[in-house]
Amino acid sequence: LLWSAACTPLAGSALAVRETLAGSGLSWLVATACAAQLAWAWLFVRRVGRLLDGERALAAGDEEREAAARAVQSRRALRWTMGAIFALYVVGGALQAWNLVLGLALTLWGIALPLALLSARGTARRARESLGQTLGLTRVAPFALLGALLLAPALALGAGELFALQQRILPLPDGYNAESMLGALLTLPLWAKLFLIAITPAICEELLFRGALLSGLRRDHGWWRTTLIVAVLFGLVHASIYRFLPTGLLGAILAMTTLSSRSL
Repeated sequence: LLWSAACTPLAGSALAVRETLAGSGLSWLVATACAAQLAWAWLFVRRVGRLLDGERALAAGDEEREAAARAVQSRRALRWTMGAIFALYVVGGALQAWNLVLGLALTLWGIALPLALLSARGTARRARESLGQTLGLTRVAPFALLGALLLAPALALGAGELFALQQRILPLPDGYNAESMLGALLTLPLWAKLFLIAITPAICEELLFRGALLSGLRRDHGWWRTTLIVAVLFGLVHASIYRFLPTGLLGAILAMTTLSSRSL
């Protein structure tokens, strides 16, 4: 039971019970877990209360006003994405522990991509538009494409500087480096590296986060809130506190690029 686990919903209370039964004496961590669970419960109950207070939405005559009042599109897109993140953690983690290379491919193509398409299909049906329109698979303006390409060098330099800053605040543990994170991927031939590290995420992760999720969020929220949610979830899905800031920043810039160009 670490402080980070103690603050995690459900897992924190389960670990606190285990530590208490084992007589470990971690009283301050158990107290932290109890306080955290109460805080999470309060947030959840408050959220449920807002959702159940639907009298105004039910009184609305037309379907569009009701959907807007309840923020249907954004809520359902968030549910699908949170479910996808959970599946990527549990199933994808098990697959990659079994075989990193094959597990990574199965995780993205077999979990992330189908869930992105299912989420986007629901958004498209409610919005009465095609799946391609919902996902942003539309023609991009030449200047928008040029701008996106020119972002790549700046992103590489910016991510490096941000990672160096994070190292001063939260340094990597000994033995935890790029080689340990990538493992068997580094021994693959160049074409396989490009497919697994560049092309596969550029299709599967983008369709999930800047396609299905962003499409649902932007219908109920403004640019900044949409970008913030996409950035946070994109940072979380990589399951590493040491990569959260660089990947979160990347997620935010990619979201803003998609919103401004109106094309994935």
